[in-house]
Amino acid sequence: MGPDLRSCRSNESDAFALVIQVDYSEALRSHQIDLVLVDEDGAEMGARVTGHFLPGHPPLTTEGSPVTVPIAIEPPPSPISRYGRFSWKVLIDGVELGSLPMTVRSPLNPSLPIAPTEVPKDPA
Repeated sequence: MGPDLRSCRSNESDAFALVIQVDYSEALRSHQIDLVLVDEDGAEMGARVTGHFLPGHPPLTTEGSPVTVPIAIEPPPSPISRYGRFSWKVLIDGVELGSLPMTVRSPLNPSLPIAPTEVPKDPA
């Protein structure tokens, strides 16, 4: 069995903290991690972060014990030019293990108007 995404968190600055658990037998080889920005329909938005990690066996790790790998990632500025739901897909060795959902409520692009905070009332 390959790596497993144990948790992922994001904050308002779009920095991500991932905790990945790797089987003992997989810890001595390099693994590729990809974060891919997608819209609510799953279409890629053109932003991607790619990297590699090699967990190794920390001192005092007993044979067969999984290895926990914390990773912090600050993705590049996103190309989002509209409001809505988006997410960063997390893939390890090409396998999607989870996602980091987000909602854009205020413009990332200064040319967009600020989103209304109230729903307009029905004139009827």
